[in-house]
Amino acid sequence: MNPYQPPTRTETSIDDGQRPDRILIHGDVQTADLIRLLGTPWLLRVLQVVCVVAVAFFSLMPLVAIVMRNNDAALIASLIGMVVFMALILYTVVWFLGPRGRAKRMLKRHPGIVGPIDGWIDKYGLTYHSEAYHEHHQISWDTFTDVAVTNDGLRLAWSGADPFTAAIPASAIDGFSARTIKPWVNAYRNQATEPAIARVLVQRDSMPSDGIWFQCLIPSKLPLTAAESRRIKIYGAVQTVMYLSCFVWYLLGNLPSFGFWFLVITPTFVAIAARRDYARAATSAYQTEMWGWITGSGVVGHVPGQVWEQRWENASVLQVDAHLLRAEFPEGSGVHLTPNDVDGDWTKVTELVRDLKTSNDPSEPSSLPTKR
Repeated sequence: MNPYQPPTRTETSIDDGQRPDRILIHGDVQTADLIRLLGTPWLLRVLQVVCVVAVAFFSLMPLVAIVMRNNDAALIASLIGMVVFMALILYTVVWFLGPRGRAKRMLKRHPGIVGPIDGWIDKYGLTYHSEAYHEHHQISWDTFTDVAVTNDGLRLAWSGADPFTAAIPASAIDGFSARTIKPWVNAYRNQATEPAIARVLVQRDSMPSDGIWFQCLIPSKLPLTAAESRRIKIYGAVQTVMYLSCFVWYLLGNLPSFGFWFLVITPTFVAIAARRDYARAATSAYQTEMWGWITGSGVVGHVPGQVWEQRWENASVLQVDAHLLRAEFPEGSGVHLTPNDVDGDWTKVTELVRDLKTSNDPSEPSSLPTKR
């Protein structure tokens, strides 16, 4: 390197007073980037150490038995079997909780987390456009439960029933090194005021001149059906009965070994069988925000990954009064708006749709928007 050459923008140390309003992102996310940025959770490290120590211990036992001239073939075979068993556990732990295994499972649920990425980071959170989204997608800082800046790049993730990780490699951070942006990311998070929200980047200039703007929160998941709620209650009851029976029989001293393992393993199988219903019942990591506009002809809505447009005459349910505008359409899209959701005079909304078809069904909408 030429010592007289002035430092580049990436190499320059910029203090917090020169922090940009946003950090631009442009590049390509590879599977290898995702694996590197996922990191290794502390629980995995503990399990790895325990398994390595156990494998080493049981590996020495056959040698100790031979040195002590214990030629019991059954003992040596059982010790070797224990070594193999512990090695398999170590492999399973590393694969299931390790970065490669987690990345593979995550890609099945969210294939769009790898590939071209374009966007920015600011005090709102992450705004990005990828192959999975045709519009810029925004996720607020409060949504992320794990934020880390390393030499490999930036990791933005949330856990829960549907874990997600946005891996931004250092090569995709435009103009700055990962080390440089670390204090800026912390400052953005400290300035953030938005709750946990996912939405499409708001673009009010796309609204027609006669439109009335609205923004509202909608459920990220459909409500549980009666059958799903009933199954979850049954699963919980079975597990509770099994564990209580195991505990009582253990105290009485009348529990045979087969019965003990049956009562321990059965709830595990129940939990595996019920994992889909439990995932549906789990609380979402964020709320989904919908925005759009109302006109005399219909309504347009934007949500992450979906843009829909419907005409009023297609509404199967349409109600409007001083406190509520409710519209549902056969394809599953709809709005449920109050005066606080509308940017403008609520009287204009009521006048706009007052003479349209109405419905006497008082129930609330239970569906999410569908693609246009």
